[in-house]
Amino acid sequence: MEIMSANLNRTLLVSDMDGTLLNSKHAISKENIEAIKRFVAQGGLFTLATGRIDSSVRPYLENLPVNAPAILYNGAMIYDCKRHHIIWEQFLPDDAKRIVWPILDEFPETGIEVYDAAGDVHILADNGLIHYHMLRESLQPKRLGVEFPLKTLAWRKILFAWDQKYMPLLQRFLNRLIRQQGWSIRTMRTEANFLEIVPRDVNKGVALAQVSKSLGVERSNVIAIGDNLNDLEMLQMAGVGVAVANAHRSVKRVATFCTVSNDDHAVSEVVKWIEGHRKGNCQWTKVKSDIQDIGVI
Repeated sequence: MEIMSANLNRTLLVSDMDGTLLNSKHAISKENIEAIKRFVAQGGLFTLATGRIDSSVRPYLENLPVNAPAILYNGAMIYDCKRHHIIWEQFLPDDAKRIVWPILDEFPETGIEVYDAAGDVHILADNGLIHYHMLRESLQPKRLGVEFPLKTLAWRKILFAWDQKYMPLLQRFLNRLIRQQGWSIRTMRTEANFLEIVPRDVNKGVALAQVSKSLGVERSNVIAIGDNLNDLEMLQMAGVGVAVANAHRSVKRVATFCTVSNDDHAVSEVVKWIEGHRKGNCQWTKVKSDIQDIGVI
């Protein structure tokens, strides 16, 4: 199965962060860092595709040789990490901002975060999951109540945080409301307890297609690694989509291969595989049972 050129100058490796590149302690292992540096030193292009915002990604960049535009806000922004410059971005339509009020009325236990065009995070409704999210990503939110005005800066996305057992109920309610109102937005499950509202045509796959085109990289030379539902389109767009062992079952179904978990240096394993392919040895060493389960698509 020919997947990519042996020339790493034409190879783009893109990784999700939480649950993929980051381990359960939300850190990047030494093994992953060393492998990525080795990959880039051989001419490879490496970047991130995450739901995180630029300020939340920035602390990790000190140890990562990111040399291609990053995908942030689940695809709503393409960002030049070296110049700290926004290359492309998309916002929610203004009329769709009204979606937060029915949720506040119908599901008052739900936490709500709003991300605006200035890069600020606003908390419209708080709960324990919101507090955890702010701490995990070192965010400094502006805490505002229901009086938060609609006519402010443009919104990039809305995040709802609630117990995962209630998420299907919340998502069905939101999808029905979106259909009724005809808003050009969509729901996206990003983690078990998090659901986001983004522009209808925004996802990591669309953004990755733009990034690879701008770099002149063929789709067959794009490798993407992910774990959650917001990674589906990205893995489908890539020439090779890799699901980590801890990935959602739907992600494993669309992946080309499955590798080890985020706690077992998954990105490092993928880099080893790329290096092995260049030598004519396309052999996964620790994931045989997972590959047999998932199959090669």
